[in-house]
Order: sequence, then structure tokens, then C-alpha cells
Amino acid sequence: MSFLLKHAYIRLKVGGFLLGLLVMPFCLKAQNTIYFGAGYEEIYPLGKLHDRFIPIEAPVFLGGWDLDAQSRILLDYRFMCFDEINRDKLPYDSLSMKLTNYSAGLTYSYTLWQPAKWFLLSVQAGVSLNQWNFTRDAFHGVIPDSLNPQTLDLESHKRSDWSWGCRVGCGVEFSPLSFLHLGWHANFHLIAAELWPAESLGMESVSGLKMVNHHVYVKMSYGW
Repeated sequence: MSFLLKHAYIRLKVGGFLLGLLVMPFCLKAQNTIYFGAGYEEIYPLGKLHDRFIPIEAPVFLGGWDLDAQSRILLDYRFMCFDEINRDKLPYDSLSMKLTNYSAGLTYSYTLWQPAKWFLLSVQAGVSLNQWNFTRDAFHGVIPDSLNPQTLDLESHKRSDWSWGCRVGCGVEFSPLSFLHLGWHANFHLIAAELWPAESLGMESVSGLKMVNHHVYVKMSYGW
């Protein structure tokens, strides 16, 4: 029960963070347009993180508001679950591990090119707040070796923490109606976290969670 309460508390804190960001512009200065929507994302781990996991898919929830005619603030929230091991790098059938991450982002978007009211190209940069959990189950098995096979008996390993991240990217958006927006965003995401090594399994330390994300989305806008 304490485990469930802990995770419910974590989700509540992340939700409060997002809510605070969403109401902030109304406390400072009323804006004339707000956005809300959802999308579908593919996430590709890079470097040592890719040595452990294969790409995943995830939903993403979006919001934001205009600052002026060329810039806006974007909010997003996603839940990542890396649970498919890269068996090309770690060919052990009995090995099981998982990395989950609750990620809330705040991004500044600037319109580089807008040839018409219904189309724009933008560049983006921002930060993310991440609550991540890594679990590697206990491993019992034999590591084959032509000269000296090894029998391993590893205990389970768990680690959980909060980490900041940064992102840079670009996107395009098409608006067939004044209140309906269809788009595509791609960005590089770096999370300041470390996954410890397990050298007996050939798992090196992951210093910084690096990934490339891209997603398609649908947003609605409301202006006054």
C-alpha cells in the first residue's frame, strides 16, 4: 500500500507542477490564445541507453499559450516506459529490467517561417522535470565463454530519483481551421540521470539519458 501511495504522491506533484505552469500566464498577464491537445510519440534511446533498450512509443499531452505573434510557451506531459531490452547488445533471455519516467516539459517555441496563416515552421528549446525509476530483476545464469564460462547470481537492483532535463528541436504546424492545429515536432532530450553498470553482464554505466523524440499531435486553440 505504501508503494501505491508513494507513486500517487509523485504523480500528484508532477500534476501540480504542470497546473502551476498552466495558470502562471493568467496570474501575470492575460493572453489572447491558449492551446490544449494530445499526440503520439516515438522515442529513440541513444548511446549507452540504446545498448540497454529499444525504441518505444508513448502518448503525449499538450498545452500552452501565445507570448506574441512569433513566440509561444508549450507545456507537455508524457509517461515513458522502456521495458524491451536490446537483445542484440544483451543476449540473455532471463535478464529483465525496466526504466520508467514521468516527464513534464516547459518549452519556448519561436516561429522562423510563416508563409501563410495556416502553416508555420518553428524552433524550440526548453527544460523538463523527470521522476524516473530503474529496476533490474535478479539474474541467475551462466555467461557463455569459450575458455571460462561464468555462473552469475546477481541480486535485484532498484534506483529512483528526480532529474532535470533539457531539449532542443524544431516543428511544423498546419492549421486547416483557425482553432484546429495539426503538427509534428522532433527534439533531442537529455536527462541528467545515471544508470549504474553491471559489468559482468556487459552493461556499462549510462551517464545522461539521451534520446530523440518525435511526435504528431492535434491541438485546439481558444482565443478572446
